[in-house]
Amino acid sequence: MLYTISFGLFLFVLATVQAVRDEYLVVLRWPVGTFFMERGADGRYALFSPARLPLVIVRYSRHALVAAVYSFAGWVRARVSHTRVAVHYR
Repeated sequence: MLYTISFGLFLFVLATVQAVRDEYLVVLRWPVGTFFMERGADGRYALFSPARLPLVIVRYSRHALVAAVYSFAGWVRARVSHTRVAVHYR
């Protein structure tokens, strides 16, 4: 049980670090406080409560997974489109 919880916590931390690197999640530390912002579909940032951080990370993970699948599918299609499948000789 401890292994499962620690593995889940590790994946959450890993996804959070990747979201910050991809600038999906921005943390602003000002003298008046700390602000958390999430990038929307149109590229603008919106403030959110720190209590909603797990939901934001799950949303980022879903977007990253879909983008990876589309990227992989495009790579496979590009690779297959240049591969000769059958040649007909007369």
